[in-house]
Amino acid sequence: MSIPKVLCLGEIVWDILPDGRFLGGAPLNVAVHLHRLGVPVNVASAVGDDALGKEVLTQLGSIGLPLDGIEVNNYPTGVVQVDVDAQGFPDYEIRYPAAWDAMECSQAQQAEWSKADYIVIGSLLFRSEVSREHMLHGLKVSRSTSSRLILDVNLRKEGYTPERVCKLMEMADIVKLNEEELALVWQWAFGVEEFCSDVEQCFASIAAHFGLECVLLTLGAEGCCLWNKREGLIRQEAYPIEVVDTVGAGDAFLAGVINGWVKGMESQELLRFGARLGAFVAGKRSATPELDGFDLSL
Repeated sequence: MSIPKVLCLGEIVWDILPDGRFLGGAPLNVAVHLHRLGVPVNVASAVGDDALGKEVLTQLGSIGLPLDGIEVNNYPTGVVQVDVDAQGFPDYEIRYPAAWDAMECSQAQQAEWSKADYIVIGSLLFRSEVSREHMLHGLKVSRSTSSRLILDVNLRKEGYTPERVCKLMEMADIVKLNEEELALVWQWAFGVEEFCSDVEQCFASIAAHFGLECVLLTLGAEGCCLWNKREGLIRQEAYPIEVVDTVGAGDAFLAGVINGWVKGMESQELLRFGARLGAFVAGKRSATPELDGFDLSL
């Protein structure tokens, strides 16, 4: 039986951190981790016809990621200024417009998308009307009936509207969010600010409202949890780590969970694997450090 394939669709950026420039963008971070974990993965994005865009293609080529899904256009390659506080938590300034704001999604790309078993998207890709219309159309016409659409809510200032996020959640099969995003989604979905105190019931209500199969929640130092229709709520404690910065830790967690789905792990196992990978990345500089020293066993 063939290994399921993953498509990561969205922004490619250079993260400008206090101590250097690192390749990033949430969908790309997920793709890099999956590739290093041996999962067949493709990237659909865009870079500019500039020096930073050429450097993106060179770096990804050296990693071994396929480049055929990355468009080159006349917009600048994406750049994000990242300021990190004393606890390692980042604040992002995402420059606009960027090359991925003008993705067009050719018919050849749509044909490749139709082969994906899992498609990963984030809300930031849809901030531009150009990319939004092309991507929504591409997903509608190319997505196979058996593929699972994974939405990383990943709210960034000036990069979303409540209406747009809710529409994406209605399209998705699986959603990943953090505590702040969960509270906002609850408010948007049900029109009330008072949050549901029963976490399992909260997930079940959100899943029913949006038609979701699975909800993933990251809780920082409190760990993470997963809810699905068959098993209900599954919790996982955080792994202790000396935090360097948390940039990309959530992306690593999501990659670890997807790796578990692709490889047939049980829910508790894949949640544990995702938590360990997220902690490993939080203890390193940059969102996609080499996995040297990371224990790939369960």
